[in-house]
Amino acid sequence: MDLDFGVLPVLVPVVLGAVFLVGGVRQIRRNRRLVRDGGRARGIVVGQDSRWSSSDDGGGSYHHAPMIEFVTEDGRTCRAKSGVSKTHTSFIPGRRVLVHYDRADPSKTRNVSKRSVSR
Repeated sequence: MDLDFGVLPVLVPVVLGAVFLVGGVRQIRRNRRLVRDGGRARGIVVGQDSRWSSSDDGGGSYHHAPMIEFVTEDGRTCRAKSGVSKTHTSFIPGRRVLVHYDRADPSKTRNVSKRSVSR
């Protein structure tokens, strides 16, 4: 089979885009399933997991993920790091948040809502 290299510059970005699209759709489905079938608890931000991420040009930035403490439906106290990190910190220690977690493994939190919840 003779491959025309005129198609290759178009084919590579299309294939990479499809891979990223499939990964994004899987993540959305996983989050929706967790919200629908997982546990839900009121938690409190107890800290930040901050990590430096360097770039090839010598720069970089910090990425912050909130550490949340919450009590599961069966009474276990858990502390978990959110799976989402950001370059700016919007989760202030002491803030109450709503946590969606995997009942089989509460350390897997997917959705952390920063809207305030009543006590």
